[in-house]
Amino acid sequence: MKNIFFISVIILLFFSTCKKKEVAGNDPSVTPHAHYDSLALSILPFKFKVGSYWVYKNDSTAILDSIIIDSISTGFIITTPSVHGTTDPILSQFYKMYIHDFGSSKYYNECLIENHLVRNFGGDFSHFLGQLIYISNDSIGTSAEGMAITAKFPNMIVNSNNFYYVDEVKITAANQYQPEFSNDTYLYYSDSIGLIRKETFLSSSNIESWSIKRWHVIK
Repeated sequence: MKNIFFISVIILLFFSTCKKKEVAGNDPSVTPHAHYDSLALSILPFKFKVGSYWVYKNDSTAILDSIIIDSISTGFIITTPSVHGTTDPILSQFYKMYIHDFGSSKYYNECLIENHLVRNFGGDFSHFLGQLIYISNDSIGTSAEGMAITAKFPNMIVNSNNFYYVDEVKITAANQYQPEFSNDTYLYYSDSIGLIRKETFLSSSNIESWSIKRWHVIK
């Protein structure tokens, strides 16, 4: 009886050992380690938390409009997949801010990924969605998907407020990757504040402009 018990224990240990080896023995060529890209340091000044808001004034009518960040989602998304299990997939960090525009009663998101700011970002590596609206820390003339950096200012005064390190961005409506703007639009971004001014060219002689009046950003 003791011999039968001893043999049974040996058999159980043998199968237990085999099972552990099967689980632990992953082939790295089949399941490669992923490479993770964090947000670029240059885009972090545009990373805002829930409750951040901005109030803008129409320069012609003095009507006020405001936007607020309602919620946030963050994580990593595959931007470059593994090739038949032989290369490491690349996952890029994203930080998506869900925004409520009270003036137009619209909701949209603005997403930080790498050193980009994208309007209504979504999809996956097979078909990304969204319109690029800003690239941080890049030179004048940089352009992609209908967005171009057209000027840089060391400072800019808007409604008696002095803003520093302002980038002027032009969105050419006809060249957008995803139609988010109905007309050619100039956007002005300031470090740590975000959008401080917007100019929309409704026609060659009719420009609608909105300038920041007050704001409250939470980092």
